[in-house]
Amino acid sequence: MKLNKKYYIISVIAIIAAYFIFSVFTLSDATRESVVYELIVCFGILILTVIQFIHNWYKLGSPTLLDWFRLTAFYSIIFDYLSLVNKFNGVIDWGYQGGVYLKPEFIIDTLFVVFIALIVLSITEKVIYVFRKRSIQETKYSLKSFNIFLFFSAAVYGLQLYYLMSGKIGYGTGTEESTGDNSFVLQTVNNLSSVVLIVWGLFKYYYKTLKASQIKYYYLFLGTGMTIGILSGMKESFIVPLVCFLIPFLKSGNQIPKKIMIIFGIFIMILYPLNNNYRDALNSKIGLTKSEAFLLALNKTYNTDVTHLFDSSSKSYSARFSLYPYLQYSIEKEKEWDYYKNMNRYIYLPFSFIPRSLIPSKPISDTGAKLNKLIAGVENNSQTATTFGWSYLEGGYIYVIISFFLLAFVVTYLGAVLFRGNLIHHVINASLLITMLKTESDVYFILAGIIQNFIITYGVLYIFTKRIRGSIVT
Repeated sequence: MKLNKKYYIISVIAIIAAYFIFSVFTLSDATRESVVYELIVCFGILILTVIQFIHNWYKLGSPTLLDWFRLTAFYSIIFDYLSLVNKFNGVIDWGYQGGVYLKPEFIIDTLFVVFIALIVLSITEKVIYVFRKRSIQETKYSLKSFNIFLFFSAAVYGLQLYYLMSGKIGYGTGTEESTGDNSFVLQTVNNLSSVVLIVWGLFKYYYKTLKASQIKYYYLFLGTGMTIGILSGMKESFIVPLVCFLIPFLKSGNQIPKKIMIIFGIFIMILYPLNNNYRDALNSKIGLTKSEAFLLALNKTYNTDVTHLFDSSSKSYSARFSLYPYLQYSIEKEKEWDYYKNMNRYIYLPFSFIPRSLIPSKPISDTGAKLNKLIAGVENNSQTATTFGWSYLEGGYIYVIISFFLLAFVVTYLGAVLFRGNLIHHVINASLLITMLKTESDVYFILAGIIQNFIITYGVLYIFTKRIRGSIVT
């Protein structure tokens, strides 16, 4: 989907005008002198996120991978701050267990962390794009053996379903499952489920090498992935298979029918209430199975008043993407944070794909629980400092610069330069896009996940796919 010059200019003017109007009204009600400086920094961030997203969409034909990260960052952090800008009257109650407050003197520092990180992303991305070839030969691919790949895909989803039903993945999973010796296997299976679904989608829509009789299996795995996502009680687990479908579908020049978009939009609105009801059923003392709990949640959601349903859903999504308080809190508490510092754990990155049973000292993905302990004194929940906050907690601005340089270099090089025109490029690109839609993950674990996913993807494609004659110039 291209963006023409007319809509590009209109969009940019409208966004900047709306921001200036908002700023005028905000300053008229401001109680802090620093608000004007905060809004200036936010305007710079607006240019580096939303405007740059639209600019690259117009100039390059589509937004870059980092553009999706920037757009999500603006919505979840800066837009959230703008909704709070005149509520910082001395202190603002975060509302987290009634005991956490945010200090207004840290607002500029918090916004500046985001601004610096975005500058690093933009510069690094632009430098790498200088060495990117404009025109490439697009190689076509097919499966070496459809039946073997079909069996492999069934085994992957069978394992994922088994782990779900046995309580090793999904809502309510214990910390030992996500950080223990088995975490490597569980993460590998989850990665494989996304990789095989993306491969199925590319062969169906992009390369068009699947026969009519084979396409039904693709939809079977797509439906299985979505079902596992729903039963997992994790909204992200349901959305990821949909994204794995949409990327090959849209990449091939297809457009989603309006009726489907409306139906999908309605379902997304009921997803939060349905998910919450499902979790409540699982947490009940009745001892329901996952399927029984889901049917109970479905019935409860169906019987809920439509107005209340959509109101509850909109508030839940708003809260889910309201990450500014978490970021500022991490900036305030950087001196008290000692779980990791100075990027010392980054020496493990080249070995991050090796199971923890072989490298017991490898970093554990429990930073969210540790942050929750700093906030509330207990580790029974997980909170995020956001990607920006995790980098700042390493030791300040210099580590934000270094970590975001690494992030931008790896994502841009893999997504825009390496193996362009090959199947592995399209699969890795799709996987990276899914990763870039979140601004909650720690840069270390993002990079570790990319390394593991690259190895898995390369292995799967080497074993199951082959090049065929014919190419197109893109």
